[in-house]
Amino acid sequence: MMTLLTALTSAAVLLAGADERAPLIAQALDQPTRFFIEDAPVIEAFEALAGETGVATDIAAEVLELLPYGSDTRISVEFEDIPLREGMTRFLEPLGLTFEVTDRGVRMFPQPVLRRLGRRATWEDLDQIAFVRSIDWSASGGTEDLAGRFQMHVEDASWPQLHAAAARIGVGPGDEVLTLACKSFGWTWVPAGERVVILSRMDQTRRLLESAVSLRMTHRPLVDVLQQLSRRANVPIRPEPGVLASLPMQTRGNFSLLAEGITVIEALGQITAATGLGYRVDEDAVVLYHPGALVQPAVPSAQPPRSARDPYVAKLTLPAEPGEIQVDILIRQSELSPEALESRRQLVQQADEILRLNLKTNTEDSNK
Repeated sequence: MMTLLTALTSAAVLLAGADERAPLIAQALDQPTRFFIEDAPVIEAFEALAGETGVATDIAAEVLELLPYGSDTRISVEFEDIPLREGMTRFLEPLGLTFEVTDRGVRMFPQPVLRRLGRRATWEDLDQIAFVRSIDWSASGGTEDLAGRFQMHVEDASWPQLHAAAARIGVGPGDEVLTLACKSFGWTWVPAGERVVILSRMDQTRRLLESAVSLRMTHRPLVDVLQQLSRRANVPIRPEPGVLASLPMQTRGNFSLLAEGITVIEALGQITAATGLGYRVDEDAVVLYHPGALVQPAVPSAQPPRSARDPYVAKLTLPAEPGEIQVDILIRQSELSPEALESRRQLVQQADEILRLNLKTNTEDSNK
C-alpha cells in the first residue's frame, strides 16, 4: 500500500518529461512505502511493485536466464514504512539482483557474481551470495568457521592470506570486500552450492568459455554476433584494431552463427574457421587477431590452448570400402598454405550465399 506522499510523487513521475523524470524517480525511492506479496512468480512480483509505487520496472534480458527457475522463480517480500529504495534492496538481494535509476524507472540486473556463474543459479548459490554479503571482514574471531565455507583453487593461495587482505580493506558489504581482496591477487570468487570457490581470473575466464550456449543468428553483422556471444558468455570478445575492417564486406556484414548447446569455445571455433581469424584467451577477455600477427599472451605463465592459437579449419575424409572404418583427418590452420586458406574462405563465402538464397526461396514459398 502506498502512502499519500508516495502516491503524489508517483503521479508526478508519470506526468513528467524525460529530463525531469529521473530526479522524481529518485525522490519516489526515498518515500516510505509498504509492500507485501507472498509466493508469487518473480515477474508478477515486479509488476505488483510497479503498480503499487507507480515506478516502472525494467528487467535486463539476462535476469531470467540466471534465476533458479527463470520466470517461474517464486518469491515472498514484505516491507513496511521504509524507503522504497531500501525495500527494493530487500526485494532483489535474495535473488542476486541489484538496480539502478534510469529516466524511465528502475532497471533491475544481475549482481556481478551472478553473471560470473556462467549458468542458472541454484537457491544454494543465492544463499552463499547472501552469506558472503553479510560477512564483517573487519571483525576478529570466528575465522576457522568462516574458512570452512571457502575453497582455494589457486596454487600457493591460503585462507589466512585471503582473510588478512579482506580485513585490511575494512568495513563494507562482505561481497564487495571479498571482491576487492581477490582482485588484489588476480583472483575472483563464485558460489558453488554450499561453498565459495576462490580461483584465478584466468581460470574463471576459461571456465566461462566452457559453458554451454545456444545462439541462432543468421545474416547479421559480425560485430552483432560477437556482442551476443560475449553477453551470453559474460566474457568480453575484443577484436584487435582493424581486424574486422580487414574482412570482406560479405563476411563482416552478413554472418551466420548456428550454435545449439555447444560451448562458447566451440562457437568461437566456428567463427574463426569461417573468418580465418585466430583468437587468444587473456585474463579477462577473448582477443581476435590476424593469424600472421605476433601474439603475446597477456599472462606469459598461462599459455592459451592450441585450439585457441591454431584452430581446426578443415576436415579430410578418406574413402572407405564397405565394411571398413571411415577415417576423418582434422586439419589445423597452420597446416594449410595461404593459397589453400584463401580458397577455403571463398568456398565458405559461396556456401553462405547458397544458404542465404535457399532460405529466401523457402521463405517466399511458405508465404504463397
